[in-house]
Amino acid sequence: MTTIEDKLKLFTKIVFNEIEEQFKKQEEKNRSEINEILSKENEKVENYKEKTIKDIEKKITSKQRENISKVKMDTQRKLLNIKEEIIRETIEEVKEGVKEYSSTEEYKNYLLSEIRNLKSQEIPESFTLYLSEKDIKKFKDDIEKELQYISKSFNIKPSKTPIIGGFILEDEEKSFRMDNSLIYKIYKLKEVVGTKVMDELNEEA
Repeated sequence: MTTIEDKLKLFTKIVFNEIEEQFKKQEEKNRSEINEILSKENEKVENYKEKTIKDIEKKITSKQRENISKVKMDTQRKLLNIKEEIIRETIEEVKEGVKEYSSTEEYKNYLLSEIRNLKSQEIPESFTLYLSEKDIKKFKDDIEKELQYISKSFNIKPSKTPIIGGFILEDEEKSFRMDNSLIYKIYKLKEVVGTKVMDELNEEA
């Protein structure tokens, strides 16, 4: 015969079984939700890490480019400074050499030869020949003798600007100018010297 106590025990067991079953279901649901949340958070963390790494890489790359560009600019500036200094020194050395040359007999022959060459060139009938004061003092008679075969109307004057040697020829209206001075020829060489200097620097770099 089933007693009330037996019925209570049976009821209690059923209730507890039901509770346990519900608890397991809830626990499983909670675990699933937690796992889903963790998965999403992990994904966010990974995305953040990846983005952060990419941002850092971009910043590093940008900084590297900036540094490389700065180094290139500094190097180029130093090369240009070296080039200018070498050209300046070379031009000064050439100037000194030309000044010495302008005091030689060979220079006198060169100057008179350049004046004779005016015969074969198209120049104004009337002109002024500008020379250094030194050349006028030393060679005026020889220069006038040569010019008589070229024109009947000419003047010889000292150049207002240093020309070292050679001459500048101008007409009266200043519409024609021929610069045959040694200083002009020296500065015409500047570009050639500059190109050679840069070639040498590039080879060494």
